[in-house]
Amino acid sequence: MNRGMPVAVTCLSGCASPTTNCGGTCVNTKTDLMNCGACGNACGMSATCRVGACVSAVPSCPTWQSDCAPLAPAPLCVDLQSSDLHCGLCGNACPAGYSCWMGVCTCSAAGRSRCGTGGTTACVDTMTDARNCGSCGNACPGGQTCVLGACRITCTPPRAICGTGTEMACIDTATDSANCGTCGRRCGTGEVCAGSSCTTACTAPRTMCSGACVNRSTDSAHCGTCGRACGAGQACAGGVCIGEGALRITLTWSTSGEMDLHVLPPCGMEISYARTMACGGTLDRDAMTGTGPENVFWTGTFPSGRYLICPEAFNLAVAGATWTLDVVRGGATVHHSTGVRGTADGDTPCTASFRGVIALDL
Repeated sequence: MNRGMPVAVTCLSGCASPTTNCGGTCVNTKTDLMNCGACGNACGMSATCRVGACVSAVPSCPTWQSDCAPLAPAPLCVDLQSSDLHCGLCGNACPAGYSCWMGVCTCSAAGRSRCGTGGTTACVDTMTDARNCGSCGNACPGGQTCVLGACRITCTPPRAICGTGTEMACIDTATDSANCGTCGRRCGTGEVCAGSSCTTACTAPRTMCSGACVNRSTDSAHCGTCGRACGAGQACAGGVCIGEGALRITLTWSTSGEMDLHVLPPCGMEISYARTMACGGTLDRDAMTGTGPENVFWTGTFPSGRYLICPEAFNLAVAGATWTLDVVRGGATVHHSTGVRGTADGDTPCTASFRGVIALDL
């Protein structure tokens, strides 16, 4: 090799797709006027290059439209301000439920607003959406729902909603001395609220406890007697603290004696005084005297399905008694009924053929 003479070197580099190297320049032969379809193939003065072919000049789009198919034989003229398929930019299609307005995908349904960002964007009704109540991002606190654009709690009658925001609470305006008859009406010193009116006396079966008229048969702060409060996870029935949990089934009766509560859950194993625990449920009180209660409850998750409930008179002493059954799920009463057995049942299994059986899908 001749070490004294310089050597001519040409550096060639590849072109990224869809361009081609023409004379050392990367060009797109589908659109380049001087290299249309192939290097060196120049289109005439009155022609343009579309899809690699010289064609007569293609009409251009109006100034208020854009060509969203520059590589097609003919232009695709669209209004980027209103096209649902090309909203703001060519190829930017609006999702289902949206339409293009002023180059932005917005909610097409009346009364809905676009809330969220990026992949979490959604069309919502801010009048009812608990995560966007009244306005985007205004989430209601736990346990509240959105009603007419305002966060509210749900109360079980006869309780009503009193207060606003975090001070909102379910109040029995028939007995609450701070909200007597209506929210905000406070009884005077020495008065209590009874029957929605401020008074100095309580109407039966309520009695005065700590300046308020309460039913000591059901009041968990004054259960059986003034000041005796039931513990966490308990309720008051018949003046006795009983297990509450996620589901409870409670039986009381009018005549002193022995009635029995028999419950057959969906698992098929009966709960009664003979077997106090089954399917996660517990009979926490077996009342052999007095007027009850007997109570079966589930602390946590209870099996879903059909429950058979049998209020039974163990002997004739309570055959004519009026029994009362309450089923409470998640703190709300879902069933209330009364009846009279009229016969002694002894220890009869609870089945679908038991006379007077109560069947509930829970």
